[in-house]
Amino acid sequence: MKQAANEESKRLAIRSKTKLDPKRRAMAEPAASAERDPGAHDPDSQDPDSQDPDSQDSDSQDLAVQLNDFLVGQLLQAEKLLSKPGKARHKGVHEGRKCMRRARAALALGGSRLGPLAERLDLEIGRICRGLSSLRDAQALIEALQRLPRDSSDSAPMLAGARAAAERDRDLRLKRGLALDPDFGRRRKRLLRVLEGAKKLDWSGVSAARLHKAIARSEKRLEKSARVVKKRPDDDLAWHRMRRRLRRLRQQLNILEKIFPTHSFDAGKAKDIQARAAQLGESQDDSLLLARCGKGSPFDPKQRVWLRAVTRSRLAHARGRHRSHGGLPPLA
Repeated sequence: MKQAANEESKRLAIRSKTKLDPKRRAMAEPAASAERDPGAHDPDSQDPDSQDPDSQDSDSQDLAVQLNDFLVGQLLQAEKLLSKPGKARHKGVHEGRKCMRRARAALALGGSRLGPLAERLDLEIGRICRGLSSLRDAQALIEALQRLPRDSSDSAPMLAGARAAAERDRDLRLKRGLALDPDFGRRRKRLLRVLEGAKKLDWSGVSAARLHKAIARSEKRLEKSARVVKKRPDDDLAWHRMRRRLRRLRQQLNILEKIFPTHSFDAGKAKDIQARAAQLGESQDDSLLLARCGKGSPFDPKQRVWLRAVTRSRLAHARGRHRSHGGLPPLA
């Protein structure tokens, strides 16, 4: 044992005397670093998930399960809501479309990592959702009327008459829709087929880094649409596009807050976006109300004149307030 200890002391002494020339050291250190972490010298060549430990541990697996469960749950809920009977069907359509939009937001979080099947499912959900948009708009018209002020003796009876007309229009649209698709049976079967496809998705490649990347992409798309609104403040379509992108970002942040609360997604940012999305949603309903005062309107001529004046004033005020706050809450 004494001889072995002496030999070890000699090796240590030799090692301590051996010093690399500075140039050789500079060449050796990157090589050693690359050996420890292949690709570390070129971070741009790496997929973000390859450097993220969450993608290889049990937390990442749990995240994948929760994302898939969320998607499946929203599709199941949407199918159930479309089956609501009687007057409850109006709310069922509204809430069902919300579930479908949340499902699409979840798919967008996974992005290309989910493969071509996810893209096909997203397109089909979008088609089902758009097929119900006229029914949702008919209900939104009533909600927009409910928010209008009753600040004069003329406004109460005018609003009561307009709301009665809007309710007749909504009920007629639903009746026609159900005549073409009884009990929304075809749409519900399509949703169930989407649901079966969703169960086959592989979320294992969706890591925390991938989720951050998806959020960043949604933020960039929103900022781009906000710049268009700033250039064209009277363009209703530009406002509508920005509102949809703001809603998508809000939905994605809400999803991650529910299933991934320990990660570093900005809760304050989510709260700001939630409030701004609600404001723009109400403005969109006002835009819809203004549009329904044109050709094919359910309102009589006096109601249309009064509604145009009120909604134009509300829209101008809401959009002015939005611009005065910088257009968007801070995203960085």
